[in-house]
Amino acid sequence: SQSAIRNASIHTLARWPTNDAIGDLYQLAQTATEKGHRVIALRGYVNMARGLKDAPAHYERAIGLAKSPEDKKLILSGMGQTDSVDALKLCQGFLTDESVETEAALACIQISRRAWRKSTDHVETLMKSLASHEDETVRKGAAKVLERIVR
Repeated sequence: SQSAIRNASIHTLARWPTNDAIGDLYQLAQTATEKGHRVIALRGYVNMARGLKDAPAHYERAIGLAKSPEDKKLILSGMGQTDSVDALKLCQGFLTDESVETEAALACIQISRRAWRKSTDHVETLMKSLASHEDETVRKGAAKVLERIVR
């Protein structure tokens, strides 16, 4: 059936071995009428963005497509895999979003573990603010990053 073919096509694109399909996945995430297809396209887009030099710009575009807390969590998870200070700043933008605030804090910590040398003052200030977070995992993660920072 048409729907089975469309389904298989989206899955194939989302798992494309190179990032050549990133534009197509963005289009699909933007226009897919079926929620499942939209989510698969968005996941594929976020995964492909991870390896690109301009990944933060792609994450910012993905954020524009986020329709639910699940979408935001997916994007935060992708950003958390990077060492980009720009992605860190995007994650920080979610710290005031109650639906994903803890995930945003954890993504900030993940990035900070790798990126603290690039922006030490910024990371230190952010980690100090997260060190008193209500979530124990966030507090411990922030404390570990702070221990790493050597001046």
